[in-house]
Amino acid sequence: MPVTTVDRTRLADLHAREERRFEDTHPRSLELSQRARRSLFAGVPMHWMTEWAGAFPVFVEEASGARFTDVDGNEYVDLCLGDTGAMTGHAPEPAAAAIADQVRRGTTLMLPTEDSIWVGEEMSRRFGLPSWQFALTATDANRFTIRLAREATGRQKVIVHNWCYHGSVDETFAILAGGGIATRPHNIGRPVDPSLTTRVVEINDLEGLERELAAGDVACCLFEPALTNIGIVLPDEGYHAGVRELTRRHNRRLFRLARGVVRNDADAEDVVQESYMRAFLGLERFRGDASFGTWIGRIVINEALGRVRRRRPTVEIDAEPEDQLQARILAFPHGSHPPDPEHSMAQREMVTALERAIDALPDPFRVVFIARLVEGLSIEETAALLHLRPETVKTRVHRARQRVRADLEKQLGPMVSSAFRFEGARCERLTDSVIKRLGARP
Repeated sequence: MPVTTVDRTRLADLHAREERRFEDTHPRSLELSQRARRSLFAGVPMHWMTEWAGAFPVFVEEASGARFTDVDGNEYVDLCLGDTGAMTGHAPEPAAAAIADQVRRGTTLMLPTEDSIWVGEEMSRRFGLPSWQFALTATDANRFTIRLAREATGRQKVIVHNWCYHGSVDETFAILAGGGIATRPHNIGRPVDPSLTTRVVEINDLEGLERELAAGDVACCLFEPALTNIGIVLPDEGYHAGVRELTRRHNRRLFRLARGVVRNDADAEDVVQESYMRAFLGLERFRGDASFGTWIGRIVINEALGRVRRRRPTVEIDAEPEDQLQARILAFPHGSHPPDPEHSMAQREMVTALERAIDALPDPFRVVFIARLVEGLSIEETAALLHLRPETVKTRVHRARQRVRADLEKQLGPMVSSAFRFEGARCERLTDSVIKRLGARP
């Protein structure tokens, strides 16, 4: 098929003709646009409204259902629907009547109403999540979520998809460019370099997501169900399930702390579940004297110790059984191995042996070892969590290392982060159980 060259002159003439026709059929919108420039930046209430095909946007008179009419009487089918804010249609009569009634009774208050309780109950019924708070915008909701995630995890970074959209959240104006992370074009006045706050992955790239999560500094993943800012980019089948699996795999601090005390996977699951319940139902007792992560970590430690005491009443976390300092030291194979199935099996066996060695530590040393070396808390964080002096933490870590042998740390250092895995079915079972229990509470 022959290729025809576009006549650029004719194209420009057609474009000019359509612009004149647009102005002729929208004289009132043109008049309002010119007036708006005297008081509104760029002549619109929100800057992105300037991204219109014509020389000015149309001004709306009214809307109902899936249609709206402009000030010049032209009717349109609305495919935007307020960016889904009007997904059920414009001005539905029941909502309009209820809003008008409430406006007459007052809307701008700094106190709750009975209606807010009903909304919370209805959201719980529809979506299965037991507790709700409200924000005025999606941007605010995202900001609140990021802050809560940072407080709970003690981590600072956020993972987003490349070319995502999450309102005006600063952490999300990051893209992949030039082999690294860059700020999005036209992002003016950025507060910090986005590489300091954000990790970026392509949608549907589970391998890339796992690589970024492995850094251990991610507080949360902020993902859209589908990308909407560069057209509609749908997730592959099973992608979101894979995301959930990976995030749960890297959410294991509380499980490890409990496991360090009770020395049993099933008991550790029960401890974490019960601790989440106590923390959630007792949030009013959190005063901010310590970080949220430290606060809930103490709940886990106390719950775990309570279970151990019921089995062995003499266990105390700050008691140092000096007579037990000569525990056996486990030997491990040395040398490097190629990445083959046999080597992978050997690694799993070594990790299992390491877990047994940690389990053999006396209670005071084992919990400190897990918090400090396995979970990676600082000396100060470990001391605050366990109500110990920093000097005591240093001493116990040193003695624990001696017990597991100095060269064991060098040989198995990369594997320590794989000990006591908390992922997959175990994490999903625990999460579902907590949600069900919270939903059924009186």
